[in-house]
Amino acid sequence: MVLDRHRGFLDPVLDPWTHVLRKVPPNVITWVSFPFALAAGFLFYYSDPASYPERWFILAAAFFVMLNGMLDLLDGRVARMTGKMTPVGDFLDHTMDRFADVAILTGLSLSPWGAPRVGLVAIVVTLLSSYIGTQAQAVGAGRLYGGMLARADRMVLLMGLPLIDLYLAHAGKTLTFLPQDWFPGTQYSLGLLLYYIAIAGTVTVIERFVRVMLFLRGREPSA
Repeated sequence: MVLDRHRGFLDPVLDPWTHVLRKVPPNVITWVSFPFALAAGFLFYYSDPASYPERWFILAAAFFVMLNGMLDLLDGRVARMTGKMTPVGDFLDHTMDRFADVAILTGLSLSPWGAPRVGLVAIVVTLLSSYIGTQAQAVGAGRLYGGMLARADRMVLLMGLPLIDLYLAHAGKTLTFLPQDWFPGTQYSLGLLLYYIAIAGTVTVIERFVRVMLFLRGREPSA
């Protein structure tokens, strides 16, 4: 959750766009963000480190991830600026985020850059951590965003690591510090990212679950 604590550094970039989009309904911005995530997922899936020009698709995928992430930040900012924060908008925002997560991670997991089984775990724990975060709000514990890996961190890594992997693919190199027999899909940094999401996501699920349970236990009347 490193980047969630330092979102302020994006204000100089986001403020002008917030003003530009202030007349656009926030829900429209939310809807528009999803096709970019879908495009990123398809581009990850069809990219191939062993083939030219397909290896360059991951740069386009990273670009669409960036667009999805920017719009995800802007819809809430526009809603707050214009006083248009509504339950419908909150529900739509969180739902589209989950659709985007699944689209991007599925495309990456099924691509030559990653390992499908590891990607499946990454997708499951990503959804579970988000579910617990929103369910915490439903039971009065407040919306939980904390944990070892937040969405902002994941999105930034998905934007940056393709640059490393494109260099490796173009140079005909792979990462070799982990044995492929034991850790399939770790020959590229995007494959390592799926492992990290799977592990960090599992820790986040456990952490959030414990926090909510402790909160609810503390509210129970003593016997």
